Amino acid sequence: MHESTSILPDKLAQGLRQFEQWRRQKEGRGRLPDHLWSLAVELAREFGVSRTAKTLRLAHNTLKQKSLLGKERTSSNPFLELRPDNGRDQIECAIECERSSGQKIRIHLKGPDWPDLSSLCQGLWGTRG
Repeated sequence: MHESTSILPDKLAQGLRQFEQWRRQKEGRGRLPDHLWSLAVELAREFGVSRTAKTLRLAHNTLKQKSLLGKERTSSNPFLELRPDNGRDQIECAIECERSSGQKIRIHLKGPDWPDLSSLCQGLWGTRG
């Protein structure tokens, strides 16, 4: 069985209540709606896949797979533009990118002229979007 809602963190307990409400209202063996999968993935990122799957009574491997897909989809979206306000300013920052496979890139930028970060990362990963 799952943990008592009285000892669960508030956010996880609220998620459990939403799942239980859906289960009470559905007829037969319906598919879990996308909004509940999204909630489960969000909770798994915060509380861990195992605890979330057990609490919400979901298949561990399915939740883990959906959690990894969500991370990859989010991290592969390179729409980030960083521009200094004034061309004379010496701006400095570090950017770290990590793939679900564990590969990492750390880019240290300093100065007023910055490269196109999307192209830079794609070139370093060896991919083209």
